Amino acid sequence: MSVLFRTITLLTVIGIGCSASARDRQESGTRSRQTKPTAVDKNADRKTEKNADKSSDRQSAAAQGTSVVDSTVIQREMQNLAEQIQLLTAEVKRLRRATETNSDTAELLLIEERLGKVEDKIDVQQDKKAALDARELESQARLRNIQQELLLRGGLRRDETEAAIRAEVQRSLQDTQNQRTTIQQRLNDLQSQASRLRARIEELQKKTEKPQEKN
Repeated sequence: MSVLFRTITLLTVIGIGCSASARDRQESGTRSRQTKPTAVDKNADRKTEKNADKSSDRQSAAAQGTSVVDSTVIQREMQNLAEQIQLLTAEVKRLRRATETNSDTAELLLIEERLGKVEDKIDVQQDKKAALDARELESQARLRNIQQELLLRGGLRRDETEAAIRAEVQRSLQDTQNQRTTIQQRLNDLQSQASRLRARIEELQKKTEKPQEKN
């Protein structure tokens, strides 16, 4: 009886082991079939790779085209900027020349006005000098004709009268000489100013005439 029980138990264990081994082989085959790629899968993978390559090529071509367009646009803009800079530089030079010409013209007008005033002062001093010259001639004529003046005056003390007349004429001559010296100094100063102003006027006239000749 015990022998029969042990036999049944052994057979049961063997059956269970065989069943488990069969299940393992079945699962292994299933996993092997699942992991092994089929022909359809391979074709699909190849198509996916080709599509990816085409997409990458299109993106690369688009990027290259965009880069070329951007480079052309940048070059065109740089050229436009260079032309604008040249135009602005020329305009600045023109404005600078115009400003200098206007400044020189304004200075020329002012100096011509100053020269006119100096020349008027010179005329006044020359008139004063001419009046002093006439006064000196008159005093010298009195000295030459002092005897006639004594006769016209009359009187008993001719010597004293003559001495008084001579002293008066000498004072007049001395005063005339002093005034002439002062006037001559003023004339020299005014004529020196006028010479400097005339030289500056001539210089400015040449400067203002050159731009007109260029235009």
